Amino acid sequence: MHKRRCRRGDAIFGAGETSDIIYLVRSGTMRREDDGHEAQLEGQTYRPGTLLGHLGPLTGGTRAFTARAFDDIAMLAVAGQEVLEHLEADADTLRILLESMSVPP
Repeated sequence: MHKRRCRRGDAIFGAGETSDIIYLVRSGTMRREDDGHEAQLEGQTYRPGTLLGHLGPLTGGTRAFTARAFDDIAMLAVAGQEVLEHLEADADTLRILLESMSVPP
């Protein structure tokens, strides 16, 4: 796990990139962009406390959109491999994660 800072306008990740890092927004705001256009929907803004990319390491997928810093932000970044190693060693945490993923929002 490491701290990462980005300035307003920086891309955090881009559509099509490997989804192998999980981000936790600590301060500032990120916005989702589809095809280079900033999303205007409330659900497309990521504020402090938001976790992004948490399914990527489990599915082996790629990023579906670009995330861009709307203002200066601070995040924690965790390599998906670290999370997978922890889950493999801790069956209880894996069970809780899988149960939470199966509950509709």
